[in-house]
Amino acid sequence: MILLRNFLDNLINLTKWPLAIIFFFGIIPLGQTILFYYQKVITNWYDISMFAIGFAFMVACWIFLIQSKNSIAATLEHEITHALFAILTFHKVINIQASWENTNGSMAFKGKGNWLITIAPYFFPTLTIAFIFIGGVLSAFLGKQISWLDIALGVTIGYHFLAVLFEIHREQTDLKKVGWFFSFLFLPSANLLSYSLVLAFVDRGIDGVVYFFRLLSYFAKIDLVNVYSYLEAFL
Repeated sequence: MILLRNFLDNLINLTKWPLAIIFFFGIIPLGQTILFYYQKVITNWYDISMFAIGFAFMVACWIFLIQSKNSIAATLEHEITHALFAILTFHKVINIQASWENTNGSMAFKGKGNWLITIAPYFFPTLTIAFIFIGGVLSAFLGKQISWLDIALGVTIGYHFLAVLFEIHREQTDLKKVGWFFSFLFLPSANLLSYSLVLAFVDRGIDGVVYFFRLLSYFAKIDLVNVYSYLEAFL
């Protein structure tokens, strides 16, 4: 297990800057995919509307109830996301702490770790993914779609969006650790991708997610061909 953990840490750390470059330039095909999907593909406006209601409700709650207080819930979700990615990369989590008195929290694990564990809370909506899983299990058990799931997804993705905005500041130790330049290259596209995939799921379920990735691959290939043709003509 230790050998596998160290191998994954080394492999993930080697991919840090290549992925940063891919995500930075990938914002172009990602933007093309988002525009095409939500202009030409999306049809399930009822579920999207329920999702939007949940998002708007969360924004109102944040403005009037949460933002003015230290939120242990946001800190706890943040640390749980660190822990989740630590476990996924075969690290044993030793401790998770979140304070009622301030927004400080911590998560300790065995091993040297990797940049993905550090930056995961800033693009991965853990609560939203949990509700997708819970909704999927309940839907399969009951034999019908859960009516409140879209609202719950809107609430949780809104919570993640606002919490990330609150957490990104000059003194944020996680972002200092991975580097501000890396965060600038990686996080915008990573967040756009996360939110877009959740919306695609709301629209068509897993089929929407799969179709979104197919569109993204299609536009990325077209852009690469165009860049190659331009460089070939130029050189």
